[in-house]
Amino acid sequence: MWNSRHISILLLVGSCAHGYDEGYEYTYQETGIQTTGTMDHAPTASGISWMSTVRIQYRGNKAYVEVSELKYSQYVGDYPTDHSIWKNNNFVDQNIGKIQYVINYDNDGKINSVSLPRSASVQMRNQLKAQAAMLQWETKQDNSYLERREKLLHGDCNVHYTINDAVTMRSVNHFMDCKDRPFRRIDDWRGWRCDAQYFDEAHEWGGKWTPGRQDPDPYSSKSDAYYVFAERDGRRYVQSMGVEAGVGTRFFGKEGDSKFIYTRRNMVATDVKSSSGNINPTDTETYSDLTYEMVNHYAWNKDRNLKDSEEILDTGSMFLGDKSVYVQAVMSALDEIVKNFDLHDASEETVNKLHTYGTESAMYYMIALDYDSLKSVYNGLEGDSSETGVAKMKLFLEFLSSTGTTASAMFVIDCVSQGKCFEDSQSSGRALLGIPYHIRRPNVQLVNEMKRLTSLSNQEEAVTMALPLAIAHLARRTCELADKSVADPGFTACVDSLLNPMSDEYFAKLMSASSDDEKMEYLAVLQNIRWGKISDLLEDYLKSSTDSDAVKADAVTAAVYSTYIKRNTASYFLPIIINPLHGTETRANALLCFIHGDFDITQLSTVVTTLYEEKNFEFKNYAYSLFEAFSDTLNPCFQKKKDLISYYYRYMKQVRSHDINYGFGISKFYVQEFESTGYENTGSNFINIIGSTKSQLPLKLGVWVSSSNYGSYSGSVLGIELRFEGLSRTVLKKIQNINGRDWKLSNLKQLMDGMNIILKQEETVRVGITVTLKGSIIMRRSYFSQADEADKKITELLNDLRGRGGKNTYSINHQRALTYGMEIYEQPTDVGTPMFYVNSMTTVVSLQAEVNKGLSKGVLFRELKNDIHMVTNAKDIMSFMHGYNKFHLYQSRAYSLHVPQELVVGINIVKQELKIEFKRAEQSKPLFLILHARTQAGVRELAGGSTKLKTYCATCEDEHVLANGDSTSKAIAEDDNSEFGYRLWGEYFDCESDLSDANIGGNAVYAFHPQNKNPQTFMTSFLMGLRQSRAWVLNYPRAEKCGAYMQWSQSTVNPVQEVHFSAQLTFDTVANKYYYRGTKVLVKSLMEVQTPNGRRKHKLNLKYETSPGGINNKLMAQYTRDASAEMPEYAVCFSFENEYPDLPDAFMNGNLDAQKSYNAALKVRYGETKSCSEATGKISTRIAHETTPEATQELKTKDYYKTCMNEKKSSTWSSRTALPITDSCWLANYDATNARKYHWDIKFEGVSPEVRAYFEKGETVLKTAVLPYWDLDPKALQRTLDEEPELKLDILFKKKDKLVDIKLETDKGVSDFKDMPVNVPVYGGPLSNLEVDTFGLFLARNNLIDWCFITNSGMRMLDNITIPFAMEPSCWTLVSADCGPEPKYAVFVKPAGPAPLQVKVFLGGHEVEMTPASSSKVSVKVNGGSFDVANEETQEYKSGSSEIFKLSNWGGTMLLMSPDVVSVHFDGTFVQVVPNPITKGEHCGACGNYDGNKFNNILDMKGQPVPVQWLPENWCNYNL
Repeated sequence: MWNSRHISILLLVGSCAHGYDEGYEYTYQETGIQTTGTMDHAPTASGISWMSTVRIQYRGNKAYVEVSELKYSQYVGDYPTDHSIWKNNNFVDQNIGKIQYVINYDNDGKINSVSLPRSASVQMRNQLKAQAAMLQWETKQDNSYLERREKLLHGDCNVHYTINDAVTMRSVNHFMDCKDRPFRRIDDWRGWRCDAQYFDEAHEWGGKWTPGRQDPDPYSSKSDAYYVFAERDGRRYVQSMGVEAGVGTRFFGKEGDSKFIYTRRNMVATDVKSSSGNINPTDTETYSDLTYEMVNHYAWNKDRNLKDSEEILDTGSMFLGDKSVYVQAVMSALDEIVKNFDLHDASEETVNKLHTYGTESAMYYMIALDYDSLKSVYNGLEGDSSETGVAKMKLFLEFLSSTGTTASAMFVIDCVSQGKCFEDSQSSGRALLGIPYHIRRPNVQLVNEMKRLTSLSNQEEAVTMALPLAIAHLARRTCELADKSVADPGFTACVDSLLNPMSDEYFAKLMSASSDDEKMEYLAVLQNIRWGKISDLLEDYLKSSTDSDAVKADAVTAAVYSTYIKRNTASYFLPIIINPLHGTETRANALLCFIHGDFDITQLSTVVTTLYEEKNFEFKNYAYSLFEAFSDTLNPCFQKKKDLISYYYRYMKQVRSHDINYGFGISKFYVQEFESTGYENTGSNFINIIGSTKSQLPLKLGVWVSSSNYGSYSGSVLGIELRFEGLSRTVLKKIQNINGRDWKLSNLKQLMDGMNIILKQEETVRVGITVTLKGSIIMRRSYFSQADEADKKITELLNDLRGRGGKNTYSINHQRALTYGMEIYEQPTDVGTPMFYVNSMTTVVSLQAEVNKGLSKGVLFRELKNDIHMVTNAKDIMSFMHGYNKFHLYQSRAYSLHVPQELVVGINIVKQELKIEFKRAEQSKPLFLILHARTQAGVRELAGGSTKLKTYCATCEDEHVLANGDSTSKAIAEDDNSEFGYRLWGEYFDCESDLSDANIGGNAVYAFHPQNKNPQTFMTSFLMGLRQSRAWVLNYPRAEKCGAYMQWSQSTVNPVQEVHFSAQLTFDTVANKYYYRGTKVLVKSLMEVQTPNGRRKHKLNLKYETSPGGINNKLMAQYTRDASAEMPEYAVCFSFENEYPDLPDAFMNGNLDAQKSYNAALKVRYGETKSCSEATGKISTRIAHETTPEATQELKTKDYYKTCMNEKKSSTWSSRTALPITDSCWLANYDATNARKYHWDIKFEGVSPEVRAYFEKGETVLKTAVLPYWDLDPKALQRTLDEEPELKLDILFKKKDKLVDIKLETDKGVSDFKDMPVNVPVYGGPLSNLEVDTFGLFLARNNLIDWCFITNSGMRMLDNITIPFAMEPSCWTLVSADCGPEPKYAVFVKPAGPAPLQVKVFLGGHEVEMTPASSSKVSVKVNGGSFDVANEETQEYKSGSSEIFKLSNWGGTMLLMSPDVVSVHFDGTFVQVVPNPITKGEHCGACGNYDGNKFNNILDMKGQPVPVQWLPENWCNYNL
């Protein structure tokens, strides 16, 4: 009787019935090999080889086969491409005797059945089927090429034949050509193919044969057989035959590594003779199906003992040892994982431990355990209460969910049910949520077991919130794993019987729920269910529901997935997108779903046409930004859509019906991407913002991180959505702290009521967070309440931050494990042995800390002592099993980070002092980072015994690391600094990658280069460059080994042990002018460094003074270092003073003909001295920026200057002595005050070696980065620091900033460049403006403030729309007011007086009336009494203890400022109202509703639209 070791080498020998004459016997000598390996970097493999004798006798339509004289060998190591290594190996006779079986053919030479020994195991039957399947081929000679269906080991296959008289070739691509393939793929990375090649096998669609996937990435499988014919004694027969078959993996493109399993068989005829008829197998069983038999006794709808152990594979057994062996292996692995935390070097021993006992080492054995064995591990760990013991227990509990077995899942469920095992409810909830991510063989029974927990009354909130999400996810995963794909009948049946009833249940709960919070909880569950009838259930709901926009937006997201399967995404969401009655959030979600689904050009055109007339500003801005993002995307999954979107977006930009606003809080979609073409991977960050009509803070911020590999596979990694609805108003109102009695707020409310103005209700507070991991919701927390309740919660939070709650001293010993993903792919090889590929990545984080908080001597402090360990291990395994041995090619990646820290932070609020103390890591326990990757070939005995490799290959070892002998190291940092007491040490080690500076530098440049980023901005290049680098390090898609490490600790000589830092801040207002404030800031800091020789003191003092408007500014800094045993005393003093032109003599004025200048002086003194006055090193710099007469004359030819001059003459502005406040005049003034002449004069005295080195580096950068573009002779820049040099630089922009002159003068010579072409914009470019304050414009452009501007002829409304505006002379028109529940201000305007306008402002019940007394003077009354303010003066008005407002006179323009409420600017020709942003959404008046939407502002007091010409009279008050 053959065992599985012997039968696995009976490798496809023999011939076919229709190739031989009846009554003859054919004998073949067969040789073969099967290896798993790689050809990358250094060809390496492990595998087997064999030789045997095969006899075939043909009688009728039957072939009688016998195999004997089987010899076998193994090998692990470097592998020559010609396979010559086997010549030196020992082949051992396996003494299998003779194996006989029968192949039954039909009349076309196809196999219709095989008769195999009845006693054969599944493994034996699979290998005999593989042998038999090869003994058939097309024998007709009249076709050069044909295809026909045949039964093969890989299913029902469409076989490709190429035929001539001498040779017949038979080829099969198993993914493309074979139907009903025996394979299994479990993808816990949870991505999807976006290239429409969804099927990993051929299938029938509508009764028509449809090929499967042709793309060879990430898996490919094929076999090519050949049959060579000859004649003997006039008889044609197969003289030789063979096959080359392979299974390959490639996940990272043409530059990434690849792995394969290679099979080759050769059979040569050695004898042809008359048959003796002595091959007559008995006791056989006939099988009509040649397909490989998967060892799978599991089904989604079949009950079983869930506490039993289970096989990880369907193709064969991985764990053949006793359970007690694996229990001990788990205990040992946990022990070693914790011990690895204390490894801090890069020795070979350390590297081996990090690979051998990585984060997945314990999980590997836990997979083999049943429930009782898991309990045995738990019991063994439970008694150890030491810090290490607790850590091992928590790691074990963390690993449970990731093992993916039902035994582990049941252990978690029972622990939660009994309230045991886990330290808190958050850990219990997290364990439940983890089960569906990794479970491999779920069923309805397991879903019901988890449902059982919902009936228990002892569960805490974290568990009750996690359970519905986990159950829904588990149910969905049960159906996704019920069959090979979502197109197969198993999936459909599971959806009908499991998911759809669950969807009905939660939809009914949704419809009966009374609060938004409940509804969104049920929708989150529906989103995790995902498939089935959800979109049907929600379709009518979305059409007719009156629920809030937030709820319906979640309903859109919950519905989208099932539309993907039904392929009706576009038609489902189009009606929602174009319906203006839906809210912004609902429509934005619908549009995003539409873009992610399939749509055609007509459907996209419908969306574009809708946007042209769209009146919802938030949605329109969102849609345009979404189109812009996807019109330039690098994501391979959107390339076809990109062509359509970019086509339309081009015309959308040309029409300019909307300019995208990326300001703060406005609805928009933004993307950041990188693309690595060589490795075919991309990364994306999607930022989704839904703006609010009631606050500057957005309603919702969503960030999603996704990635794609091998060009067509994309997956969502992480998503976080934060909801802020109503939060900003609640917080700001708390900060406002307005005293209602002092402000007389009730008086203003009476005034508003008297005008029949309907005040707006307080905004509901909706704060929440939703976290999705790989597309499934794992956390949804929300807080919905009225504002007064939210106010209490905010107060509680602030108190907690102040340390008024919780324990003062506590310890932390937390361990967290996260398996990011695991993928398993398995199928048979062409010899009938099971093969599999596995990749996975798991991270463990360990935090052990002691925390102490309290109050000592007026200092509020936090003391933290912690050890943070983060260890990540990743693997890629390509393997096949033969007998009890597993042959593999294995890439292992290990990453370990240790951050030890002792830190004390204290704040003395009274003294405004910050104190920080920390200890630098010791040499024996440094801050440590190590990374290492290696690929190795090997063999392992599945029961833990000997592989017997030495029997066959005396020089072979069970594990062989791939290497070509070029391992090198290269220093990253080598700094053992005795002066500053630190040691920074790092290097590349054990590395066979290219470590040349050119390669390392080139890779760094490529990672951060904007060319492969979208958008091509600095921030995107930086952030996505970091992510691209991280992706490369974590994936390391190379076969060669390489490592790197870094250490930071105390130095070996004069180490710095502790650092004590204190800083005291004083901040004073020294003067006010208008709304500008002059400030004085003083910072005194002291750093004391503890060394074995005592303490070193470093002092740094900073002083900053600025006058109102930033006209005069001073910055001074002084650093001193006391002398110590290690370092001499040192001092550095720095001063910088500058002066801008004075403020204009009138508000928003400018003399367009005046020349302006800016002057500055910078001085630095340094040296080994206590006093800066004695320092020998000096650097002094004089800086001058000036406007030019040439630019002043050029300005007068520009359109905006001419427009400004015409506006100054108009009736609207003719009475104003200063410039009109218009866009054209602002631009003209900005242009006029741009400096175009720049001068720097730098002098060096007593140059030290340090400064000389810095200067030389700067010189090198200048030559490298700048001069190549300017065609400068480098000899003109010789080193200038020989003695005491001087350097002068002059730059002059001219000819409307199209040309520039540059002059560089040193003591070595002069370099002068004339008329160099440039293209410098007036605004937003490099030109320095000397007068115009752009801070307000910055706030407005970023949607942080807005304003209303009124003249006698027109009004620029809030939300940026300009209309004609003719007011009634007989009434006061309410232009702007706070119409919230408790109004705080109102502004009325009326035509009157010598100037066109007068204004009346109510701040609470306080009335401020401003009336022009002349063209340059405004009379002011407050509550009926005179309140005149002289020019350039500011007066404060208080009521009780409250400041109500300040009033400034700036050249006849009155600036009324109540920062917490409103600012009003007035000079008789205009009124400008700038509401506090808190007013947004609660504003009323002719200026509009201030909701961010410019399309709905022309409203009356009741909020109804009115014709624009009637707007003023609809806001009239005749009784004021």
